[in-house]
Amino acid sequence: MSFKRFLTFVVPVLCGSLSAAYIGYLYPAGGRAGSEVEILVGGQGLGGVRSVILTGGGISDVVCENVPGMPVPSSSQRRYLHRWVRQIEKGDRSFLPLPTGENATIDWHHSAWYSKLNELSPLQYELVTHFLYVPRNSLQMSPSIAQRVIVRFKIAPEASPGRRELRLAGGSWISNPMPFYIGKAPEFAEPRYQPPPSKKKNGSFTWPCVLNGQIRPGETDCFDFEAKKGDVMYFDLKGRVLQPFLGDGVPGHFQAVLEVTDENGSRLALADDRYFNPDPVLCFKAPATGRYRLLVRDALYRGREDFVYRIEIDRNPRPYGMLLPPEFAVAPVKIDPKAGKGVCLSIPTVVDDVLDKPGSCRAWSFHAEKGEQVVADVWARRLASPVDALLEIFDPDGKRICVCDDVRRPRIGLVMQHMDPTVMFTAPVSGRYRAVVRDNAGAGGPDYRYYLRIDRPRPDFRAYGCPSVVECGGIGIFSVVVDRLDGFSGPVKIVLRSPDGYRIVGENTVPAGCERAFFTLDSASAKRGQRQTFRLEASDGNITRPVVPGTEAMQAFAYTHLIPCEGDFYVTRNGRYWASRYFSWKEKTPPAIKLYPGSRTVITLKTANPKYLPAEFTFTGIALHEQPQGVLIEDVKYEKEKGQITATIRVAADAKPITVNQIFVCSMTFRERYKDRKTGQAKYRKSRASGLLPARRLIVEAPAAGK
Repeated sequence: MSFKRFLTFVVPVLCGSLSAAYIGYLYPAGGRAGSEVEILVGGQGLGGVRSVILTGGGISDVVCENVPGMPVPSSSQRRYLHRWVRQIEKGDRSFLPLPTGENATIDWHHSAWYSKLNELSPLQYELVTHFLYVPRNSLQMSPSIAQRVIVRFKIAPEASPGRRELRLAGGSWISNPMPFYIGKAPEFAEPRYQPPPSKKKNGSFTWPCVLNGQIRPGETDCFDFEAKKGDVMYFDLKGRVLQPFLGDGVPGHFQAVLEVTDENGSRLALADDRYFNPDPVLCFKAPATGRYRLLVRDALYRGREDFVYRIEIDRNPRPYGMLLPPEFAVAPVKIDPKAGKGVCLSIPTVVDDVLDKPGSCRAWSFHAEKGEQVVADVWARRLASPVDALLEIFDPDGKRICVCDDVRRPRIGLVMQHMDPTVMFTAPVSGRYRAVVRDNAGAGGPDYRYYLRIDRPRPDFRAYGCPSVVECGGIGIFSVVVDRLDGFSGPVKIVLRSPDGYRIVGENTVPAGCERAFFTLDSASAKRGQRQTFRLEASDGNITRPVVPGTEAMQAFAYTHLIPCEGDFYVTRNGRYWASRYFSWKEKTPPAIKLYPGSRTVITLKTANPKYLPAEFTFTGIALHEQPQGVLIEDVKYEKEKGQITATIRVAADAKPITVNQIFVCSMTFRERYKDRKTGQAKYRKSRASGLLPARRLIVEAPAAGK
């Protein structure tokens, strides 16, 4: 398989959602309150876009326009378009007459924009001229951002500033969300593309302001500005947070570099990250009054349309953006480390502390009784703190009994490293214990903040659902990820709270000890409608938590991450698995499928009444969604007269014990009627379709001892 065909196949999976509609970038990724913005959206499956969904509202006069296809022009057509572009660049925006003569345009390719260059908006004109003059590099092209949409809307003057989430919506689809920022400062953008022989000009700005730009392959964006001697400027770049994970790029995100030079090109300041965050913050103090230049590029000199950035430029530093901690059982307390040496903490206690200097080490004493279970838990990197914590526990005799560096957790959120230690232990004796916290690299500073929780075990969990948009033309699929805390390992029941007409069919529980489970959503009795939302709750019988919607993204062909979203889940009546109504389990409430390594079992399902089946219905196979390793489907048989399907599930001899909610995908062919576009006559063709069976528990148990 060629690399290009590989990308065409794999990128929809990398987009991280079961939804076909995918946004890869917004440019610009924000706007000023009270202004009208024009946004270029790159993505996939965005045909027929109709509207915009923006969390928090505050927009009006929305217009959406799909960018038409631009085929490669023939040589004569290219010469004509180049002459027209040169005419427009000279200031003449009149129509350029077509060449005359027999067959003069016979080999020309049609595009809606090729015939009206003089009527295009600046953004439309830029897209056409860039396509005509810049050679395409197949290695830089990505199907996930190949389709483009132009969106225009007005932002209300009273719109509250901050981060929002923007989605596009069509007749039967809703896209994934992308961050969109609303601010109060003036906004500047990099200069538009200039057709040859002109060269791209440097941008300019007056500050405070916000800069918007895109980094294309090998490109460095340049902005000129003026500053007075002693002026202190802070350049805060947002790049990776706009598109946290690139599935088809290494290292999987935009690695921006900021640089300030003087008029002679001498470097005066440079920043390429902020602690572990790839988005840099650059502080620059002007040594003299004059003109300076800001350079923006990728650290590896890569570039693509989805390398989008926003730079907030201000005189005042912004506090480090550490996230708020969860609600602990007790309120966090701040204790002076010097005074705290003689303090013995009670259980439970949460300490709010800072490793304020490089090499800082904190020792916190607490009393525990013999046989008492204790949890010592550090919250730092999970809250975007730069602390890479190491946690040690010492007994009353000074002997180290526990040490923890990293703890593996579900990949949820934008933080890629699991660096927060957690230990659970049973006190061997009664007495005064010590919990020692330090940074692994010996780093420290005013931003190195952490929370140390010393408590008794409080089994708990957080639940996240994916995708945030469930396609449910018949039966749809969604999954729930459970982040288990303090040793919680029990089953978690998932409950659908809204809307009417939808219901979870089949298994509705995340199995005990399982991190992720799949579920099936049925829309058989739902009313048709766009933008329906629903909420999920997770409960173990004692604790009930909301299921936070999220989208799944892949990083650098390797790892998938779940990114939480704002608001509720969306559901669309998209017909991806519309054939689900033709298949069902033989039993009304099928039991769990229990197997052992090396064993086989037969499952039975049935088809709908023949009078409800489509013409020339043929069952073609059954497959396992997210097939577990070592579990295979064999010997599939379809008895048409009985309307019955049997299949054998075989488990490999070396298969590991698992418990999953297994989803079975049935495929079929049928005769479909359609209208010929040229003749208008009715014709028939053989078509394929797929359907889902309600999720069913599948258990591979370890063989009994001696077997």
